[in-house]
Amino acid sequence: MRESAKASAIFQTAHDLFQQQGCHKTTIRQIASGAQVSLGLINHLFHSKADLAFHVLNMLMQYSLDRVAEDVDEKNDPMLFASASTRLSFHFLFEGPYRRFYLECLEDDVFFRALSGLENTSIYRIAGQYGIEKNDDLFLLYGKFLPYN
Repeated sequence: MRESAKASAIFQTAHDLFQQQGCHKTTIRQIASGAQVSLGLINHLFHSKADLAFHVLNMLMQYSLDRVAEDVDEKNDPMLFASASTRLSFHFLFEGPYRRFYLECLEDDVFFRALSGLENTSIYRIAGQYGIEKNDDLFLLYGKFLPYN
């Protein structure tokens, strides 16, 4: 198996185990066994279980953003896109089969690491759409009254 195929097997196994039993109960040894790779390869490719959880969570968040983009044009209605993507992400992660994994990611700050890795284009699109000056106050307003995506 090529390294990219092994990385995919690790990622898929981690995803499945995180969904089934959460991050805390999943061990690197279980992931290695399920992906049929060595513990060393997992550490080489992903560095830690938290790093692997970050990549899985990031993929899930991107998936929900892509689903919203199928129905809402972010360029034409950035406010609706930001609100819909936040609502769908919350519903998808909190109320579905990923609930335990999501809550553990919140507890371990994996969620905020993943969130900070996403480019925040919504605030700039909202400002541009409605002719609002882009400054620090806009970020404070956005953070207080609009949901983060």
